[in-house]
Amino acid sequence: MTNSEQRFNSKEFKEVLGKYEAAQDNLDGIFMDVDDILDIAEYYNSKGDMDAAEKASAFAALLYPHSTAVLALLARMAIFRHNDLEKAKSYVRQIEAEEEGDDDMEYFYLKAEIMIAEDNIDEADQYLESKMALLDGDDLADFLLDVPELFLDYRLPELAAKWLARSDEKESFDYKEIEGRIAFQNEDYKKSEQIFKELLEDEPFSPSLWNTLATSQFMNGHVPESIESSEYAIAINPDDAEALASKARGLAMVNRFAEAADFYRRYLRQYPKDIYIRLLYSVVLIALNEYDKALHNLYYALHNNSSDKNLTADITKEIAYVLIQKGRHREALRMLDDAKKNGDIDHLTHMLAEGRVLIALRQKQEAADCFTDAIINSRHSMFTYIEVAMTYYENEMFEETYQTLLNALAHNPEERRGLAYLADCCRMTGRHEEYLKVLQLACKYNPLEVKEVLGSLFPKDIDPKDYFTYASKDSEHDD
Repeated sequence: MTNSEQRFNSKEFKEVLGKYEAAQDNLDGIFMDVDDILDIAEYYNSKGDMDAAEKASAFAALLYPHSTAVLALLARMAIFRHNDLEKAKSYVRQIEAEEEGDDDMEYFYLKAEIMIAEDNIDEADQYLESKMALLDGDDLADFLLDVPELFLDYRLPELAAKWLARSDEKESFDYKEIEGRIAFQNEDYKKSEQIFKELLEDEPFSPSLWNTLATSQFMNGHVPESIESSEYAIAINPDDAEALASKARGLAMVNRFAEAADFYRRYLRQYPKDIYIRLLYSVVLIALNEYDKALHNLYYALHNNSSDKNLTADITKEIAYVLIQKGRHREALRMLDDAKKNGDIDHLTHMLAEGRVLIALRQKQEAADCFTDAIINSRHSMFTYIEVAMTYYENEMFEETYQTLLNALAHNPEERRGLAYLADCCRMTGRHEEYLKVLQLACKYNPLEVKEVLGSLFPKDIDPKDYFTYASKDSEHDD
């Protein structure tokens, strides 16, 4: 197990947690050590229960209002949960007023974190460089592992790698785990997968390691293996939320939608207000043609999502799609118009979703006009091209999909998304030689997409990266 998992599974921590949870209705009547409360907050955070983590943080602040560690925790809550940098800075000022920050590593990390959150990346890096000279011994060793983790939290793997290279703890578990996370963020999923496999040889009962391995395998196109890794995590802890969601995602990828729905339900029983997972659950219900259940969950998600406008737009698009499938086309158009007026979706999203409805109404030219508007409005972004292409593809309009993706790649030559769909459209429109050329590129650059789009054409035991080799041999045999 990882260090945190060992701590959370210890008899001592379970006793402390039990004492805290038993006193939920009367927290004023108990006293706890500051480190114990901080561990409890970290425990809830690791479980994804942010309400409970914030409640524990508030309790810590009540008992220890001047603690640097507590104030740092409250500041991070303000940054990550509420996106409130001013509140976070107010906690920093409290630490400084207490004159507690001059040699406190938690204070160093917090100051740097605020700089990163404000997009002052170089300033944060230089600030941490200046503090390194103040440390030695175990503090320095910890610092050189903590700083890479901080940069990874903000998806800055290059800086994380620079700092990690300074550590002498190269054989330690923490070093290797950070190395694996850096590889993952650099999209080197093969290396990431290998590192976490090696870590699991020494720590086979760590759900977090199995979950991280599952994600690396999923991104590497190894979906069956990803599902299996999630199953190991669930076997260790049947209520592991990350494992439940990860397995559901993998099952959906291989079209095992009924099973995926079951695992999403198990997750949502623990975290019913996780809007993103509820959206994914709704998409699986749509795949099962359970449109009424999907609508119920989508409207729940829409009404309970107060902060993420991108998520609101995605939910709105799925509602429009379900209404199309139920033949309520005009209602879908009205709903999109209302969402645009209310500011829930922007013009681009409106055009893309309206075009989808018009395709369902067989108003192809009107739909094409919407799509052209969207593409121009987005300045030929790959995301928009993909949205348009997917609408055509889902409606088996393969020539239109083909032309859209060709234009997309002409305007975005460095992009690799959509290659598997382009290959399939070449196949469906009789462009056999072009199919093989595009398939080769797709297998090289985006094996996960290839698995999703073309997996049914190949034997199950073949790695997606080898589809081209198999297809080429099959083509020679046909000749």
